Amino acid sequence: MNEPIRPLQAEIGDDLQTIAAAYEQLQNLSRRPLDSETSILVAYHLHVLYGLFENLFTRIAVNFGNHIDNSAQWHTLLLKRMTLDIPEIRSPSSARKCLVI
Repeated sequence: MNEPIRPLQAEIGDDLQTIAAAYEQLQNLSRRPLDSETSILVAYHLHVLYGLFENLFTRIAVNFGNHIDNSAQWHTLLLKRMTLDIPEIRSPSSARKCLVI
């Protein structure tokens, strides 16, 4: 196995555990009555979840040389880049159907 990939694998594993915990928090909130407090908590956890995915995708992009220089469209380009299958480098990290722009 390629040794430089090992730290990335560990970081991705840690990221995925954190993402799973965030999803669990959202599932717990779905059992509560929908009131203003629950709505605020759901919005907060969705914001956290987005940030977690963004960090994961950024980590992947940086490690595979997929740098994005256009700061005005950075978020959009990062999401698009994660749907690409790059033969002999990496498979898509996100499904194209998840990309809504």
